[in-house]
Amino acid sequence: MLLLSMAAGTYLAQAFLAIVAGRHLYGDGSWYLLRMLSENQVTMLNAGWHDFFAGRFGSFAYQEFPTLLAVRLHVRNPQVLSLVYGATLFSFKPLSILLCYHFVRDKRLVIFPLLTLFAVTMNSEVYMVTETHLMTALLWPALFGIIFCRELKSWDLAAMALVSAPLLLCYEVMAVYGLFLCAACVYRYFAIAESRREKWLNWMFFAWYTAAVVLAVLAIVFPRDLAQREGFLKSVLFVFRNNHIGARVSCIVLVIGGLIVLIPERYRKAINALTAVAILCSLAIPLYIIRYPQLTHFGTQILARTMNGIVPVVLVCAFVAIYVHLLRTGAMQFQRLFVIAAVLGMCQSGWSMIATTQWSDMLTVLRTELRTHRGPVPLEQTTLYQWTVDGQPMRTLHAEWPVMSLSILYSDRRTVQTIIVPPADGFRPFNPYSESSLPNLQHFGFTYAPYLAALAAAGDDGSGNAPPVR
Repeated sequence: MLLLSMAAGTYLAQAFLAIVAGRHLYGDGSWYLLRMLSENQVTMLNAGWHDFFAGRFGSFAYQEFPTLLAVRLHVRNPQVLSLVYGATLFSFKPLSILLCYHFVRDKRLVIFPLLTLFAVTMNSEVYMVTETHLMTALLWPALFGIIFCRELKSWDLAAMALVSAPLLLCYEVMAVYGLFLCAACVYRYFAIAESRREKWLNWMFFAWYTAAVVLAVLAIVFPRDLAQREGFLKSVLFVFRNNHIGARVSCIVLVIGGLIVLIPERYRKAINALTAVAILCSLAIPLYIIRYPQLTHFGTQILARTMNGIVPVVLVCAFVAIYVHLLRTGAMQFQRLFVIAAVLGMCQSGWSMIATTQWSDMLTVLRTELRTHRGPVPLEQTTLYQWTVDGQPMRTLHAEWPVMSLSILYSDRRTVQTIIVPPADGFRPFNPYSESSLPNLQHFGFTYAPYLAALAAAGDDGSGNAPPVR
């Protein structure tokens, strides 16, 4: 319990630091925030109702609604809105574990959502905006609620409805996760549900999850962006090709955890030895970033999102095996698993805190560049394009294309005088050479006057020689 309390404390501390530092704005996060502020609605990625199944609207609604609600309540400070957005993204998984603890009867089974957090999703938390984080956060409470709640009373029913609602349009991996939830509903109908009310509620959830599976399959067959689907598939085995210390150690720890479960409890020395090995391996995560800070690469966190779609399936299978007594797991084995999970969580949090300081250093360089230039500035002409600065990583911390939206969000006193422009062959969320293409943020006190003046002085009005926007 002491180790678990320490793990919970360090996780919440690193999450707080990441939110305050704006690390959740890495990748798509900064652009999604600008879209919310300029369009005043939940992000819509589908082209129309004919491909609504590919829009992931359920995920975006849950991730963005609190920020939009703050806007509707007349909050106009973008820094405050960014904090609301970050707190929303980081809140789902801790709340999920608390709800799992409420649902489950054998509290030791909470080890599965804990391992999902510390050994799976924390490996991609720099890329917190990906919908896979919400997907994995919702999976376990939905599954636990179906299996362990013999009667869905008012509050439990409300919690299950809240958890299940976004799964209809959440992420493509629902094509697999949904099958587990449907199977759990079938099991509940025959083995748990007794009253007519419970059976009717059970079939309603079964129909909902079935529809979610169908829509997820359609989203896979007819993807919104074929390149993204191919990129997801190519990055499945990223741990063998990319230098992601957290993901590699997590895989080793999960394998060791599996061995601890399989080894009979009477072999106490072997189980203790495996536990010690897992702890020593976990310590490599924070030690690596301390020893080699220049090797930090946030891009590997984008690739690591594939773990969120694959590894929880293995954990669900392990949970089912223990639940139906295919695997006999004793108290001592559960204790060792909790120790391993707690130490891994603390080590992952240590890496995250150091990575957050590196992100803050990169933002300091960004603000300096924004103050010392006017108009559109090619990324290649800035310090941000260098691989390292004073032994710290730089270019690997911003993914290049988000520097455009970050240039707006981190402009001094909301007066935009500089927009750093990524290379023309990369993605650009808007045309920096066209006034009409700039995000409309006047309701939040932003002004583009200095930037537009510099743009006009340079003769770049967007009508002739602007680089192509993709």
